[in-house]
Amino acid sequence: MKQDKRCSSFKMAACLGIFTRVSTAFSRHGRQRFRQFFKPRFMSNPMHTRYLMVGPRKLTFGKKTDLEVLMAHMKLDRHEKFSATLPTTFCAELLANRCEDMDYKMVRSKEPFFLNYRLDLLTQRVQFMEEMKLTPLQKRRDVERHPPVLMFTFADQGFATHYLRGLIHCGADVNGEAKFVHFMYECHPKLRSYVFEIESKLDLICKELGITNECALKMAVNMPCFLLWNADTALEEFRVIHRDYGLPVGYNIDFHSAPVYPPTIKASLKLKHGILTNKPNPHLLDELEFFSMSDILEYQFKLPHAKPEDLSKFLIDGSRAEGVNENAAII
Repeated sequence: MKQDKRCSSFKMAACLGIFTRVSTAFSRHGRQRFRQFFKPRFMSNPMHTRYLMVGPRKLTFGKKTDLEVLMAHMKLDRHEKFSATLPTTFCAELLANRCEDMDYKMVRSKEPFFLNYRLDLLTQRVQFMEEMKLTPLQKRRDVERHPPVLMFTFADQGFATHYLRGLIHCGADVNGEAKFVHFMYECHPKLRSYVFEIESKLDLICKELGITNECALKMAVNMPCFLLWNADTALEEFRVIHRDYGLPVGYNIDFHSAPVYPPTIKASLKLKHGILTNKPNPHLLDELEFFSMSDILEYQFKLPHAKPEDLSKFLIDGSRAEGVNENAAII
């Protein structure tokens, strides 16, 4: 009996040792593969993607869409010139900035949506130049010339809202030019945002650009904001990507990574600085029209030592901010 017990214990120990070695080798292999470049490929099957809708749904009983609630919290509104217009083709509409001068000087604890998306995109833009051999003054001038842009669009019959998080490179088109997929992420109605996180992002921006806290807030509040209409009819490709759905074909969030380039304003004569503030020039507003994506976004990223955002890291952090996948961690 004693020999049988010893044999069984030896067998269990041997099996445990083999399992430990296999799991250790698998985890090491996963760590080696992680952060390797992954060339994204997206499926056209509607069962695996969530498509963007045409526009806002006709509402009844006074119910507001998530976009209307979000714009009210972010102090954004449609210009009076476009307030009674519902475009039928794909276009980008510049939103009006209704912020006050006091908003440039303080961070409020009970307004999680007001600065969250603005500071996220501004931090993404600053970290993109983190490893470039530029002085803080040069980085600041580059951000002022090509600021990040915040774009909203409709989804799920007009009630849900998504925003443009960045551009994912997906090879080349027929003409040999770089092809990008516009990475859309959901604006969650129960977003977790804390004052200390906002202040830490502001400290990073101030350190990298060599500016004061008030100047960083003013830069974030004056960020250009657009509303995309009829995104499902656009020639450009828009994709909703989440940790749980919409990932590229063969993409494993634990082992793969894809670069996400920040959405920035290009040097264009159509988009003038005088209409991007909370007190725009009325003469410029009279000439305001709808824009196309080529009029707004910069698609040339041939900069040395650029640092794009990590797609896997953002998806994990984004799911945590939504209050789901609390135990998510990168292997």
